[in-house]
Amino acid sequence: MKESKFNLDVFEGENIDKLKNILQEDQIDVLNKIQKNLKLHYQTAQVFRTEVEMKFSVLNDGKFPTADSKYWQAVREQQVHFGNLMFLSYEYDSDQIKLKNIKDMIKKHELEQRKLRRDIDRSEELEWDELDIEEAGIKIDMLQNKVDTLKVEIEKLIFIQMERE
Repeated sequence: MKESKFNLDVFEGENIDKLKNILQEDQIDVLNKIQKNLKLHYQTAQVFRTEVEMKFSVLNDGKFPTADSKYWQAVREQQVHFGNLMFLSYEYDSDQIKLKNIKDMIKKHELEQRKLRRDIDRSEELEWDELDIEEAGIKIDMLQNKVDTLKVEIEKLIFIQMERE
């Protein structure tokens, strides 16, 4: 299915205003009812003629009875096909550029997402570090209390020992 450069949403925005200037309300309603069908047919329209169409419609004896007329009609057909081919190649090139831009944007967003994940992981790590520091501080306080308690006990033992002597 070919992509269209045209806005197929003819019943939205500026397009509806243009249609209201040209068509009557009941005509717009009819178009609105068959909008999906119109889009499908526009997107799947045949671009080139088939070989059978070329032989029996374009080069038929009724329209082009002489060899010369058939030749020149074939030349015109060839020009049309080549022109369509060139137009499609430009569309393809344009679409490739758009695709590359989209891929670049996706890559950029993926890198930004990785950065954010890294920052989140780092902040979680810092939170754990803060918890470890707090925990270490509590342990230090507990050890300091034990040291103080041991000092008091040692002083008591020293005092008791001195009294015995």
